[in-house]
Amino acid sequence: MAVGPFAVLRFDLAFALLGHPGPGRFLDFGCGAGDFTLELARRGHRGTAIDAAAEAAARTTQRLIAAGTRDVEVVHGTVSDLTGPFDTVFAFEVIE
Repeated sequence: MAVGPFAVLRFDLAFALLGHPGPGRFLDFGCGAGDFTLELARRGHRGTAIDAAAEAAARTTQRLIAAGTRDVEVVHGTVSDLTGPFDTVFAFEVIE
């Protein structure tokens, strides 16, 4: 699955805004197909991806397994299903 150019620019902007160089524990709220979750994992971050849609959570899980990622938990559910703490929370295209 190819990631579009706008997604790549958004990833770069998000990492530039983080302001801390090392990996941290993240929450990708509304992870969708897992594009950003995978990018976080590739950059050494560990954390949790969550989506209310079962299909999205399953797709993200499949992609993480295929990439050999073990430091990311995928949750199908809502905020009340989470345990923290998280260093950074992302929520791309969740409200709009």
